[in-house]
Amino acid sequence: MLWLAVRRRGRLGAKTSAAVRSVYVLVLGLGGWFIGALVALTALPTVPLDGELLAALSIGLPVGLGVYLAWLDTQRPGEAKAIGLAGALAGALVGAWLGFNVLSGLFAVITTIVGATAVSNLALLVLDMAWERQAAPAPESVQSPVLSS
Repeated sequence: MLWLAVRRRGRLGAKTSAAVRSVYVLVLGLGGWFIGALVALTALPTVPLDGELLAALSIGLPVGLGVYLAWLDTQRPGEAKAIGLAGALAGALVGAWLGFNVLSGLFAVITTIVGATAVSNLALLVLDMAWERQAAPAPESVQSPVLSS
């Protein structure tokens, strides 16, 4: 995650970005859940390890941040970066919540990670499509010659 945050050039390549946004974030989600479980065991003993809030926050936040950092282009304006970060995090949290409610037990962690990854990527894809549509110039109308009789 540190490598993604401190890179200086414009953006990741297409293959690297796709790998980070689909495979690497699975590792981030699992690591986030482990850290969340460790914090819950040590500092918050009343919080259940299989709780919905613990899973959604501890998995959704690192997945959303990882997807955002893989999507980030340093050439984008600051407003676009802020909207992208908010969209990625919101999508990851919603996806984590939806994914957690698919299965129960230990498999809920896997579906939470997959849900967070899918919805976070979907949110950024929708934002990209909206910006491309907004940035595309409108086609000029072509005047056809009028035939008079």
